Amino acid sequence: MNVADAVRRSNSEVGGRLLELAGKEFMVRGRGYAKSISDLEQIVLRPTTAARPVLLRDVGTVALGPEIRRGISDLDGKGDAVGASW
Repeated sequence: MNVADAVRRSNSEVGGRLLELAGKEFMVRGRGYAKSISDLEQIVLRPTTAARPVLLRDVGTVALGPEIRRGISDLDGKGDAVGASW
C-alpha cells in the first residue's frame, strides 16, 4: 500500500481502465511524469533522518509488466478458450 501511494504522489498517476459507451470500448489512461524504470526507481517511499531517503529500488525490483489481459472467454465454465485469427 505504501508503494502504490508513493507512486501516485510522485507520478500524478491516475487510475483508469476501459470505458464502454454506446457499444464501443475506450481505453482510459492517466499519463504521469515517469518515463522510464529509472524514474520509478527514484521515487521516495519515505524520508528518513539518515543521509538519504528510502527509495522504491531499495525495497524491490522495478520492472515492466504485461498489458491488461483482454479478450478472454471460457467454454462451458471450464477455463480459457483460446482462438486465433489469421
